[in-house]
Amino acid sequence: MQIYTKKPSITMRELSIKRVLDLVFAIVILLLVLPIMLLTALLIWLDDGLPIFFIQARVGRKNTTFYLYKFRSMQQGTPNVPTEDLGTLSINPITRVGSFIRRTGLDELPQLLNIIQGEMSFVGPRPALAIQYELLELRKISGADQCLPGLTGLAQVHGLDNLNVPRKAKWDAVYARSHTLWLDAQIIVATFAAVLQRILK
Repeated sequence: MQIYTKKPSITMRELSIKRVLDLVFAIVILLLVLPIMLLTALLIWLDDGLPIFFIQARVGRKNTTFYLYKFRSMQQGTPNVPTEDLGTLSINPITRVGSFIRRTGLDELPQLLNIIQGEMSFVGPRPALAIQYELLELRKISGADQCLPGLTGLAQVHGLDNLNVPRKAKWDAVYARSHTLWLDAQIIVATFAAVLQRILK
């Protein structure tokens, strides 16, 4: 699949506004959900001990490396070995608490810290692993590598888990060239709807 480049539609002023909104909302949401995060951390500890967090190197804007934070959902001792398909080598099963926090998206809450630190945004291409060579190359061609990675994005609301690499890259390219604050708002609403649907299943 060929991906054609196009100048992003978002302006520098909108990018500045987006960063301010990311920072403000991330801090406010972090304060609001802090009790939920503390409870989640306690449940993880009671269910399977330490560590509470899963920390993994990912590729961010302009192919820089940063460390992504998640609540740990895999059993203790699961090697932090990246694979292109899974993100981690799933030798051990998901814990009972891990299954719940993955289904509800609670495992992603620590990434609010990544947003506050300026490494991520609420909306953008999901941060890739360094070994996802094809995806990273396609993002470079389309200009999607110039976007901050996000908690959610177009690929997520179009069935990320069921998409192959070219189709993921296609949605990343669409986002890179159609990026506006209005599009971000639409993606956030669609993400909430998808999470709610998954919870109610």
